[in-house]
Amino acid sequence: MGEDIMKTVMPRMLICLCVFLAGSARSTEAVITGTATARDGVDIHYEAMGSGSPTLLFIHGWNCDRRYWSDQLAYFAEKHQVVAIDLAGHGESGLQRTEWTIGQFGADVASVADQLALDDVILVGHSMGGPVALEAARQLEGRVKTIIGADTLNDVSITFPEEQLNGMLAAMETDFRSTVEGLVRGSFFLTDSDPDLIDRIATDMGSAPPEAGIGAFKA
Repeated sequence: MGEDIMKTVMPRMLICLCVFLAGSARSTEAVITGTATARDGVDIHYEAMGSGSPTLLFIHGWNCDRRYWSDQLAYFAEKHQVVAIDLAGHGESGLQRTEWTIGQFGADVASVADQLALDDVILVGHSMGGPVALEAARQLEGRVKTIIGADTLNDVSITFPEEQLNGMLAAMETDFRSTVEGLVRGSFFLTDSDPDLIDRIATDMGSAPPEAGIGAFKA
């Protein structure tokens, strides 16, 4: 990936990374875990806690999972029902998918909303989770009241040469783990960031299943 792309990606990921590593907030609410079935048969894992309307449903970004929202769930569960999911190919959700698209990811969210009979929902999406939230809202037809994006969606004023994107894709297809870890270490953090934090995130994101990470990158 070219330097311009990395400089654009970095601020879009920092919120997610800080959330994942803050790690101290805990809720007294009981955590309920479950699995919904997406329209293509993939198991979609989720956890929920708390009560109260509207429900806040959190959607993670690329190569992340529901753990990155743990502090938000603990905080908002005091007054709301909160739900966090693992999109297909991420976290504890199934990997047996042949078509990795924003539409399919949106259907993952909708499957959980259907299983929990959610009718008054606020979707919160980080990075890739933003367009996924928009697609999920379309599929849920009026049940979503608000969408909140955290460092998400595209800046239409910025475009990248196709050869740069193709180069990044080729590198991931050749060596996914090293490419993702290099991307994280080289562009997701400030120069004075905690080295342990960088190591943890680089290892975590680099450990994502390559087929899901590459498929989501193409989406």
